[in-house]
Amino acid sequence: VACVVEPPLTVLALSAQVFVGMWRRNGNSMLSMATNYAKVMPWCMRLRDRDALVVQFGAVHAGAGEMVSRMVHRFGLWP
Repeated sequence: VACVVEPPLTVLALSAQVFVGMWRRNGNSMLSMATNYAKVMPWCMRLRDRDALVVQFGAVHAGAGEMVSRMVHRFGLWP
């Protein structure tokens, strides 16, 4: 499950971090990439939705506790 869930979870976490301003030091290039992934182009939004679907399937298969732990560490909510 980890090898399937980790890549989409990493991309979703990075996208969320960019939108809340954690990557401002890198200029607008990161914001442009995250915007293309999440908001602008319909085919990219479909890929984002599929990434979220893979994470949901991982949560069902691996169990809620393991997935919450992965998300907390991936989103940097726990030191």
